[in-house]
Amino acid sequence: MGDAHLTIPERELRDFMTELLGRMDTPPATAATVAALLVGADLAGHTSHGVRQLHSRYAEEIAAGVIDPAAEPTVTPKSAHALQVDGQRAFGHLVGAAATDAGIEVATDAGVALVSIANTAHIGRVGAFAEQAAAAGCAFIGLVANPASAYVAPPGSAQRRFSTNPICLGMPTFGGLAFPLIADLSTSQVAHGKIKERTVTGEALPTDWVVQAGGGDLRDADAFEADGMGALRPLGGATAGHKGYALAVLNEVFAAVMTGGSISGMDEIVFGNHALFVLIDPTILASRSLIADRARTIGRYIRETIVDPEVSLGAATDAGAGLLPGEPEHRARQRNERVGVSIPRGDATLLGALAADVGVAPTEVPRGF
Repeated sequence: MGDAHLTIPERELRDFMTELLGRMDTPPATAATVAALLVGADLAGHTSHGVRQLHSRYAEEIAAGVIDPAAEPTVTPKSAHALQVDGQRAFGHLVGAAATDAGIEVATDAGVALVSIANTAHIGRVGAFAEQAAAAGCAFIGLVANPASAYVAPPGSAQRRFSTNPICLGMPTFGGLAFPLIADLSTSQVAHGKIKERTVTGEALPTDWVVQAGGGDLRDADAFEADGMGALRPLGGATAGHKGYALAVLNEVFAAVMTGGSISGMDEIVFGNHALFVLIDPTILASRSLIADRARTIGRYIRETIVDPEVSLGAATDAGAGLLPGEPEHRARQRNERVGVSIPRGDATLLGALAADVGVAPTEVPRGF
């Protein structure tokens, strides 16, 4: 990664983040869970949702009382298949993990679980919960919305009207592949975190990510973040943004209806993320051996694809061609567990400054932070 990045062993980074969260009044068990999920995002190659979130977002939200670091979610059964989770304004990572655990228990017993989640802070990388479900043998569908954070324009507009409203699908492969099949994507061209990352790295925004008044592309991440210029394009961009827009609207409607949460256009928007998780025991309809066989077959089919190096993958990915959904994260995790986690120096500096502010001992801060 060069001089622009630091490389740090996973365990050292996780211990540092746990200590840092603890100094911010987070109980030890919660700090360990949140730290593991933040570092896990970096391990999987999704630095936009990794440890940088603590200095770029969560520290301010804790100070403002938006996040209660000591809170724990409550889980209320609503039927044999349905659960309602109140996040109690806790860390979204804690809430998402608890909701997934509860859903796994119900799906394992009853075949299907519907889990509504409300009143929670930013839920983080939703793919982590799909991985958690897959490890327990469950398929996963996640719909997440946050109408209080509007960054995305509908087609034909440059006005911020919707959140990035991510959708996640996951399927265990029961040994057919070395990893579960997981698609975790925003319904905007890129996640908002990808823009915030570039305010630290100084990189220009690629074309077709952000539209500004008059229809042109905005290339300056600081102008988007600090000055409120432009809006993220819906998934599909200038050519097919109507598709991402439709997914965003239906995602938000599903999440709002199933959780009783807010929806864009309401006079008063209720705090935080709200989400619907659906967990399914796929063996109620298919054997493990059949699922493994189908996973192997689709894997072999994709690997037989003729890759043309002249055909661009697009500016939003560096995962490589011919890979299955979930495979880039699997490969990144294997590499980063071996060689260490790469952190942009700008993020390391800001995390080091936060550590000093909250009283983390210098001996507990990784070198270079």
